[in-house]
Amino acid sequence: QINSFCSCFFPKRVYHLQHLTALHRLQHLDLGWCERLTDATASHIAQYMTELQSVSFARCNLITAQGMMQLASLHSLKKLDVAWCNGISSADIPRLQAALPKGCKVLRGELQFGLGAFSMKS
Repeated sequence: QINSFCSCFFPKRVYHLQHLTALHRLQHLDLGWCERLTDATASHIAQYMTELQSVSFARCNLITAQGMMQLASLHSLKKLDVAWCNGISSADIPRLQAALPKGCKVLRGELQFGLGAFSMKS
Protein backbone atom coordinates (compact mmCIF):
# COMPACT_ATOMS: atom_id res chain seq x y z
CA GLN A 1 0.00 0.00 0.00
CA ILE A 2 1.31 3.45 -0.90
CA ASN A 3 -0.25 6.64 0.38
CA SER A 4 1.05 10.02 -0.62
CA PHE A 5 0.60 13.67 -0.12
CA CYS A 6 2.27 14.16 -3.46
CA SER A 7 4.28 17.29 -2.82
CA CYS A 8 6.04 15.48 0.01
CA PHE A 9 6.35 12.00 -1.49
CA PHE A 10 7.33 12.52 -5.12
CA PRO A 11 10.20 14.64 -6.44
CA LYS A 12 8.74 17.68 -8.21
CA ARG A 13 9.76 16.56 -11.70
CA VAL A 14 8.72 12.90 -11.48
CA TYR A 15 5.08 12.56 -12.44
CA HIS A 16 5.01 9.44 -14.60
CA LEU A 17 5.68 6.90 -11.83
CA GLN A 18 8.19 4.82 -13.78
CA HIS A 19 10.03 4.13 -10.55
CA LEU A 20 6.93 2.37 -9.17
CA THR A 21 6.41 -0.06 -12.05
CA ALA A 22 8.43 -2.71 -10.24
CA LEU A 23 5.60 -2.80 -7.71
CA HIS A 24 3.40 -4.85 -10.01
CA ARG A 25 1.80 -6.66 -7.07
CA LEU A 26 0.75 -3.44 -5.35
CA GLN A 27 -2.91 -3.53 -4.29
CA HIS A 28 -3.64 -0.03 -2.96
CA LEU A 29 -2.30 3.23 -4.37
CA ASP A 30 -3.24 6.70 -3.15
CA LEU A 31 -2.06 9.50 -5.44
CA GLY A 32 -4.38 12.10 -3.95
CA TRP A 33 -3.30 15.73 -4.30
CA CYS A 34 -0.75 14.88 -7.02
CA GLU A 35 -2.02 17.75 -9.09
CA ARG A 36 0.45 17.33 -11.96
CA LEU A 37 -0.45 13.75 -12.78
CA THR A 38 -2.06 13.24 -16.19
CA ASP A 39 -3.91 10.55 -18.10
CA ALA A 40 -0.50 9.11 -19.01
CA THR A 41 -0.22 8.13 -15.34
CA ALA A 42 -3.41 6.09 -15.58
CA SER A 43 -2.07 4.37 -18.68
CA HIS A 44 1.16 3.53 -16.87
CA ILE A 45 -0.74 2.17 -13.87
CA ALA A 46 -3.04 0.04 -16.03
CA GLN A 47 -0.06 -1.43 -17.84
CA TYR A 48 2.21 -2.21 -14.89
CA MET A 49 0.21 -2.33 -11.67
CA THR A 50 -2.23 -5.01 -12.69
CA GLU A 51 -3.19 -6.25 -9.21
CA LEU A 52 -4.51 -2.93 -7.89
CA GLN A 53 -7.72 -3.17 -5.90
CA SER A 54 -8.03 0.51 -5.09
CA VAL A 55 -6.55 3.68 -6.49
CA SER A 56 -7.15 7.29 -5.54
CA PHE A 57 -6.66 10.22 -7.89
CA ALA A 58 -8.48 12.63 -5.54
CA ARG A 59 -7.66 16.25 -6.42
CA CYS A 60 -5.63 15.24 -9.50
CA ASN A 61 -7.10 17.95 -11.71
CA LEU A 62 -5.36 16.99 -14.96
CA ILE A 63 -6.89 13.49 -14.90
CA THR A 64 -9.90 13.02 -17.20
CA ALA A 65 -12.59 10.36 -17.63
CA GLN A 66 -10.81 9.26 -20.82
CA GLY A 67 -7.70 8.54 -18.75
CA MET A 68 -9.66 6.70 -16.09
CA MET A 69 -11.20 4.48 -18.78
CA GLN A 70 -7.75 2.95 -19.21
CA LEU A 71 -8.14 1.41 -15.76
CA ALA A 72 -10.87 -0.89 -17.09
CA SER A 73 -8.19 -3.52 -17.69
CA LEU A 74 -7.55 -3.77 -13.93
CA HIS A 75 -9.82 -6.74 -13.26
CA SER A 76 -9.25 -6.66 -9.46
CA LEU A 77 -10.16 -2.97 -9.12
CA LYS A 78 -12.82 -2.48 -6.45
CA LYS A 79 -12.54 1.25 -5.73
CA LEU A 80 -11.59 4.27 -7.82
CA ASP A 81 -11.52 7.62 -6.03
CA VAL A 82 -11.87 10.63 -8.33
CA ALA A 83 -13.06 13.07 -5.66
CA TRP A 84 -12.59 16.71 -6.59
CA CYS A 85 -11.01 15.90 -9.99
CA ASN A 86 -11.92 18.91 -12.11
CA GLY A 87 -11.28 16.97 -15.31
CA ILE A 88 -14.09 14.51 -14.52
CA SER A 89 -17.66 15.74 -14.54
CA SER A 90 -20.72 14.20 -12.91
CA ALA A 91 -21.90 13.31 -16.41
CA ASP A 92 -18.76 11.18 -16.91
CA ILE A 93 -19.41 8.97 -13.88
CA PRO A 94 -22.07 6.60 -15.32
CA ARG A 95 -19.95 5.96 -18.43
CA LEU A 96 -16.85 5.41 -16.29
CA GLN A 97 -18.75 3.12 -13.92
CA ALA A 98 -19.97 1.01 -16.84
CA ALA A 99 -16.43 0.63 -18.26
CA LEU A 100 -14.77 -0.46 -15.02
CA PRO A 101 -14.88 -4.02 -13.64
CA LYS A 102 -18.24 -5.11 -12.26
CA GLY A 103 -18.60 -4.11 -8.63
CA CYS A 104 -15.98 -1.36 -8.78
CA LYS A 105 -17.12 1.75 -6.90
CA VAL A 106 -16.33 5.15 -8.33
CA LEU A 107 -16.12 7.70 -5.52
CA ARG A 108 -16.77 11.42 -5.89
CA GLY A 109 -16.45 13.83 -3.00
CA GLU A 110 -17.96 16.98 -1.61
CA LEU A 111 -16.20 19.08 0.95
CA GLN A 112 -18.23 19.88 4.02
CA PHE A 113 -17.44 22.63 6.47
CA GLY A 114 -15.91 21.53 9.74
CA LEU A 115 -12.65 20.20 11.03
CA GLY A 116 -11.47 17.61 8.52
CA ALA A 117 -14.99 16.59 7.57
CA PHE A 118 -15.86 15.32 4.14
CA SER A 119 -18.34 12.97 2.56
CA MET A 120 -17.98 10.57 -0.30
CA LYS A 121 -20.62 9.82 -2.88
CA SER A 122 -20.44 6.65 -4.89
